[in-house]
Order: sequence, then C-alpha cells, then structure tokens
Amino acid sequence: MKWIIKITIILVFTGCSTSLNFTVKNVQDINVYGSGGFVYALPHTKLAVILTAVREQTIPGPYQQYADKLLGIDNTSSSLVTKWQLIGVDITTLSEPDPEYFFLVESKQSENIIERLSKIKDAGLILNPDALNSFVQDISDLTQKSTIFPFTDLLIDKKATAENEKTRAKKTKDSKDTKYTKDNQSADYTSSSEFENSKTLEQKAIEAANFIVKIRKRRFNLISGKKTYYPQGSALETGINEMDKLEAEYLSLFTGKKSSDTIKRTFYFIPKPASDLDRNEICRFSETTGIEDSQSNQGQSLVVELKDMQINGSLDHLQLPAPIASSKNTLYYRIPDVASVKVYFGSILLADAELKVFQYGSLMPYNLDRKTK
Repeated sequence: MKWIIKITIILVFTGCSTSLNFTVKNVQDINVYGSGGFVYALPHTKLAVILTAVREQTIPGPYQQYADKLLGIDNTSSSLVTKWQLIGVDITTLSEPDPEYFFLVESKQSENIIERLSKIKDAGLILNPDALNSFVQDISDLTQKSTIFPFTDLLIDKKATAENEKTRAKKTKDSKDTKYTKDNQSADYTSSSEFENSKTLEQKAIEAANFIVKIRKRRFNLISGKKTYYPQGSALETGINEMDKLEAEYLSLFTGKKSSDTIKRTFYFIPKPASDLDRNEICRFSETTGIEDSQSNQGQSLVVELKDMQINGSLDHLQLPAPIASSKNTLYYRIPDVASVKVYFGSILLADAELKVFQYGSLMPYNLDRKTK
C-alpha cells in the first residue's frame, strides 16, 4: 500500500504543467528506432541467494600411524580430510530491464518527456535499457587444494643424544684395539644432524609421545601443588598456557593440523510471473564435497520457493493486456507486488523473507495528455 501511495504522488507530480503530445511503442530491438526518441524499460526482479559455508581441512601428521599405539588416539586419518558446514543463507533482489517491455517514446517535446520520465525512473519504476546492477558478488575459488602445513621439528636433546652415540661408538672401537688417526676419528663420529636423520620414524614418534606425557605430568604437578615451589601471581597462568601450546604442537604431529576458510557462492534466477508457486533448485550441498551444481548427485538440494502474496490484487482489473503495440500520450509502468520467499535444505527451512517482485505486479497506464493548474 505504501508503494501505491508513493507512485500516485510521483505520477501526479509528473502530470502537472502543460499537455504533451507523444507516441509510445513497444519495441523488441532497442537498437533500431527513429531519431528524437527516448527508450525506457520496465524493471523485472532477479533474485540472488547467497550461501555462506565453512570449509575445514585436516592434514595428517607425520606420526599419524603411531597415534593409537603411543597415545591411544584412534580416530586420526592418514589422508586429507575436508568437511563443509553451511552457516548462512541471505536473500536479496536486483532490478533489471525486462527484455519484453522496452518502450520507445517519440515526441517533438523530447526534453520535457525526458524530464518527466526521470522522476519516475528515480523511484525505480522504470529503468534505462542498459541499467546495471549495483550488486557484485565475488566468485570464490572452490578448488579442492591440499593445504601444506609446516610441521615443526620438535625432537629434543639432540646434542646429548648424539654425544651418547659418539661415546658408544668410541667404546666399541676401543674394545677392538683398533688404532685410528685423528682424521679417521673425526670422520667416524656421527654429527648431531646426521644422527637425527638416521633415526627411524617410529623412534622420532616415541620421543615426541614421551615428551607429551612429560608435559602432562609436569602440568599436573604444577596445578596440584606437588612441587616444592609454586608460581606467584600470573606466573602460574602463563606457565599453564605455554604448556598447553607446547602440548598442542606436539599432538599435531600425531593428529594433524587443521585450517578453515569461509566460502561464499551466489545463485541468481528470475521469478516467473503469474505463478501460484515457483520452485527452483539452485544447487546441492554435501558435508564432504561442499557446494555442488544442481545437476550433481552429491548431497541434498537447496530449493527456493516463491509465492505471490497478492497484496496489490485489487489492481488486477486495471491491468493492461500484454504485449502493448503502441499508444498516444500514455506512459506504462508496473507496480511490484510482494512475494513470500523460502529457502529449504531438504526439508529444513533455512531462510524466510517477503520481497518485492515486479513480475508479480500489474502493468498500468498513465495518461499525460492533460493540463493542470
């Protein structure tokens, strides 16, 4: 009803002043028309449904195969795991020129015609034929890329372990009463980095698991007060937080690391006029593969359902038949009606809104061939 009042005020305003003499034609090819004319279009409504999803990826840790054996963690995966979660649905409308309703206005008083049409165009009731939408949605990259995380080398006591190995090697050589030159001894002794590289994957996993247990024991002793000293002030909280971070870093070697990003996709479609119920499957969604095309067999479908509310139904008896070929001194416009819009994911209602849809409205005439004081 507010729209009707607004339109009435605008049209009364544009109808003031002297009479005009012009012709209005419905044209199919807007590139072909005579000089001295002005082309305008009636708008139709395009619906944009914006889906927001979170994609979480888990990269297996280098010690994943020993997680159950050493730490009792049995739910780890040896391959990349991707999980999707649908977290939001937004609905908006855009006004575009309706290709079935382009009108050519011809008059010797073209300046006055353009001035009056501008008043109605500012209200959004008519559009320029080349009108562009102000709504722009970025296209997200949905490529299933494997994220590479740097797993920190967390092995400890490298120097001491290497020195122990050197001592063991030296005793073995001495027991054989073998004489070595200084250069030979230097060559036989394993450096720290060489020794660490010689460790098997399981040996490294055992060392990391033992350190996790050690962190947990020290944290328990610190919290329970079994130590002879007790941190004062914020020192206890800081110490616990640092232990938690260190444990989490070590655990990631077994359980893997996670990353997440937010994906947005926008789907467009144009509601059909004069339809009691308009249903459109825009896409499908799966927790494992994410947002898929509507033709895919993955996941469940997302359906948009529209219903004409017939708010302006009392104007239907005034509606003009379409298409309109031509007329004298009569301007055509369309009053939008209200649509109930629902978005379903399977049987679950995700979004519900009431929006203006021009296609559901009535095509109306307005005669400008009159004089007002």
